Amino acid sequence: MSNEPAIGTIIRKFGEAQARAVLVILIADALEFFNVGNTMTDTQVAMTVDLIIEEYPYMKTDDFKLCFKNAMKMKYGESYNRIDGQIIMSWLRTYNKERCGVADTQSWNAHKACLSEEQKSVSGMFYEEYRCELEERAAGGDEAAINALKLSDELSQELNRRKFEIQRKYLEEFYKKQNR
Repeated sequence: MSNEPAIGTIIRKFGEAQARAVLVILIADALEFFNVGNTMTDTQVAMTVDLIIEEYPYMKTDDFKLCFKNAMKMKYGESYNRIDGQIIMSWLRTYNKERCGVADTQSWNAHKACLSEEQKSVSGMFYEEYRCELEERAAGGDEAAINALKLSDELSQELNRRKFEIQRKYLEEFYKKQNR
């Protein structure tokens, strides 16, 4: 739900160099937190950034911040005195699974709410029920019901007349073809 841009959007709007810079800063901030003997070289960071751009262009900068924050909280396990591209990609893979799970749940809940709303808004009755109600009211002298029944009867007669006229034309065409 973040308003931050996705990495792919940064690439399209500002260029790949800008996207790389953003990711390098985010990774550097995460690396600063960990006090490990085997940290990443500049080349390893650059290679990891390439992999991230390739694998996760749809992720937003806030996704990376949250992923790295979760890693700092040891949500994805301990670092065991080493941080490298493999570890970071593992964090992102785990985070992405969680992210997709949350998105699926939100989407399903929105779908259920939409279905529930649709079911609430459906109300009414079948025409036959309406017609019976009108007949009861007309029998009691309700002028509006009497007029509605008259109009309904006239419409039904006109629709039937049209239907029979169409059928008559089809039959005439059929017999003309048969006589040829």
